[in-house]
Amino acid sequence: MKVNKEIVRGKKRWVADGRINGKRKRLYFDTQAQAQTYIKQEASDTSVQQWWLDLSHGSRSEIMAAYERSESDGFSLLSAVESHSVQGRGKSYLKRMTLGEAVGDLGRKSTEQVR
Repeated sequence: MKVNKEIVRGKKRWVADGRINGKRKRLYFDTQAQAQTYIKQEASDTSVQQWWLDLSHGSRSEIMAAYERSESDGFSLLSAVESHSVQGRGKSYLKRMTLGEAVGDLGRKSTEQVR
């Protein structure tokens, strides 16, 4: 990001101009020191940016889809995760079984009903 001097509505302003996460961002400040301080803070706060960049594309798209759905349904993504972790404790969603149990039982029941 760069700091430039601009005239906005007849007043001298300082603008911090650059790209953050691939998007252009322009913020106006009253003094040059304020603009430079903002740029230093943005440069030092890379923890969230780096975490997001380390995710795979599939994980990013799942997180964005979950966020959009939670927003449209009127609750936060964090509340959904907390609710699921509390209500889903100790539950096993998939039962372990052999192929014979899974397919064989279905075949016997369907032939008995036909007779």
